[in-house]
Amino acid sequence: MSAASGPGADATVVGIAKVIDQDVVNPALNDEARAIRADIPMRQDPGDLEDYIRCWSEDDVLDGKPCRALVVILKTRGCTWALAGGCTMCGYANESAWSKVSNDQLVRQFEKAWRKYDGEELVKIYTSGSFIDPKEIPVPAQQRILDLVGMGPKKVAFESLPGFIQPGTFEAIAGRVQRLEVGVGVESSNHRVLRDAVNKGHGFDTFPRAAAICKEHGVSVKAYLMCKPPFLKESDALTDSTQTIIDAAPHSNVVSLNPTNIQGRTVVDALYRRGSYRAPWLWTLVQALLDGRTVAEEAGFDQILKSDVIAAGQDRGAHNCGACDERVGKYLKKYKDTQDKKWLAECLERVRCDCRYEWELVRELGPLVPGYAGL
Repeated sequence: MSAASGPGADATVVGIAKVIDQDVVNPALNDEARAIRADIPMRQDPGDLEDYIRCWSEDDVLDGKPCRALVVILKTRGCTWALAGGCTMCGYANESAWSKVSNDQLVRQFEKAWRKYDGEELVKIYTSGSFIDPKEIPVPAQQRILDLVGMGPKKVAFESLPGFIQPGTFEAIAGRVQRLEVGVGVESSNHRVLRDAVNKGHGFDTFPRAAAICKEHGVSVKAYLMCKPPFLKESDALTDSTQTIIDAAPHSNVVSLNPTNIQGRTVVDALYRRGSYRAPWLWTLVQALLDGRTVAEEAGFDQILKSDVIAAGQDRGAHNCGACDERVGKYLKKYKDTQDKKWLAECLERVRCDCRYEWELVRELGPLVPGYAGL
């Protein structure tokens, strides 16, 4: 049975037609992603559909100040786009149920997780895809989950593909919590990067439209950007990340530059295993944040620009040489907490490490083994 066949395949195709732009789909990459995901264990046994995937409390920033956030990851049928192939770097399909999850099951998952709520000001409700995708979380389940949260936390955040953000999207869930924030996977503002590196399925132009709808309904917007998709040299990654920060900033309340971390059963993972992909340098993140913020501020941006580095210092996450990773990570945290770019400039000025010269050489000449060598 192929990755796109089986129960629910027809419904998936119908959903995709509404949100996916085939001009931003690379057929070869999409076929590769589908083939890689064909043997995901959850496809055979999704486990208890009334139990969430994970739940924890963490530090975050709200309205420019440090806060605590409760994070809940629900087990859903999966991202509409990922079920048909999807993005080259996304491993969330590994935790999708790949089968229908009822309204009651979704609500019971959240009820169990909500018992861990301890007064956090921010609540993040994540799925494998889009919280407001009615095929992933039907509207009645959206409503019941938000009613459980109620007016206690200051903000509730979730994620969505831009195609699901339509003029009437928020009418059914309005007024159930104090404030809403929608995170949108923008990744890049470059069409070729979106198509031939990320296989994103939607262009950058869908983001300003979706952001405008959010703002009309008083919903804040968080743009997720991707630093160093596959097939980009380090210099390309720096240029792309910097420009995307500049392009996304006017439409965003929060811009989050996420360095690619290598997740299992993804195209990026396949490249990494062949020796054809290296996660971005921490130096690249610091430079992109500094350069992007400088230009964005000159254009009037005064909101949050941050980078949450997953697996920092590890081979599968953004890293330098190992000797300076911790120091650079501390500067990134100081910047995130204060939003003062002086910490980025100070990092580049004061953290002197031999690997800095290697990074500069890689930026100038490219990697010794190009990213496409293993294909």
